Amino acid sequence: MPIAISNAGPLIHLAQINQLDLLFTLFDKVVIPQAVYNEVLVSGLEFSYPDARYIQKEIENERIVIKDVPNELRNTIQNPNLHPGELEVIALALHLKEEVVLLDDEEVRIFALTFNLKVKGTLGIINDNVDSGFITPSKGREIVKQLNRIMYLSSDAFGYTLDKIKE
Repeated sequence: MPIAISNAGPLIHLAQINQLDLLFTLFDKVVIPQAVYNEVLVSGLEFSYPDARYIQKEIENERIVIKDVPNELRNTIQNPNLHPGELEVIALALHLKEEVVLLDDEEVRIFALTFNLKVKGTLGIINDNVDSGFITPSKGREIVKQLNRIMYLSSDAFGYTLDKIKE
């Protein structure tokens, strides 16, 4: 199975609904850059967020791995509208020659596509788990409804995803 490089959003969203394991049916490992680690774990543990503890457990189990972005790459990927973690995800994917990046925000998704990276978001992870038979369509639809309560989903994205997951 492939490796994915992840931004904070998909990790946080899946952890908040106790579905982080859905990543590991699709990927052997999930790699995060230091900026994402700082955002998810350092800040999350400081505020005692339960999702941060769940993600920390996966780091301890080595299913989520932290990798540094080489200094020479750190400043080569530039976009003033993106956060450091988003830029580091793209730089790390290019450095490690991994094609799959896990990103939810539309602007960074579009930017990542300019580097020929394969972009997958939280909803795509759910769809792939249904398509692969790891979860049933009804479970997939239930998870999408849970996600809709904790993250912003446009009505179009929500409806499209529910329609795509056939019973």
